[in-house]
Amino acid sequence: MRKVTMGVWRKSRRKPMKPYVAPPEVAPPPVEHAVEEGLLIARSWTVVEVTNWIIERALRDGASYDAEATQAAVRRELGRMADEQEEYADLAREARQTAFQRRGSARHQHDYRAGDLSALSRRREVYSGLAAELRRVSKDEEFVAAIAESARERAWGDLERAIQAKLDRVLDEPVVDEHYRRARSQRLRWFRDLDLAALIAANPKDGSMPVDDGPNPYED
Repeated sequence: MRKVTMGVWRKSRRKPMKPYVAPPEVAPPPVEHAVEEGLLIARSWTVVEVTNWIIERALRDGASYDAEATQAAVRRELGRMADEQEEYADLAREARQTAFQRRGSARHQHDYRAGDLSALSRRREVYSGLAAELRRVSKDEEFVAAIAESARERAWGDLERAIQAKLDRVLDEPVVDEHYRRARSQRLRWFRDLDLAALIAANPKDGSMPVDDGPNPYED
């Protein structure tokens, strides 16, 4: 009689779970560092906006590049962003005043509570600091001129690529109109009777190729 050996099932031993340890809090970078990063972003944004302004003037108005007008556009954009940052600072200040006496957990990202007071204060400082920095650089002639030059180079690069792409499309697509189609048979006849004969006469292989000196088909 065949014996059936039953396998032995062993219970897996689970390793005891270690207690959860929250990662150490990372201190936010200094306000000055945040303002510097914000200024770099604002500079890149200004280059893009002024580039679009240059291209629009060139295409819509046919205006050539004007260094003074471009620098004025740079100052306007920097001033606009400074106004925007000051508005954000005011909103952060109002949110802090509202959250001062509110306890408990927030219900959504804009539901600020007492625990958010420090973050709101820092946010207000960053907005205010960036606004002041944007006001300062808008009066810096070298800073403004550098942005204007970057925008000019980018605008001309974009225009050059656009023109080149258009020319490539035009050259790749032959213009075939109704007049071209009607005159096609006549051009082929001229080529056969005159152009080809002229080429043979000018370059005979043995000098014995007869050439028809008939009437010029180009003449009436």
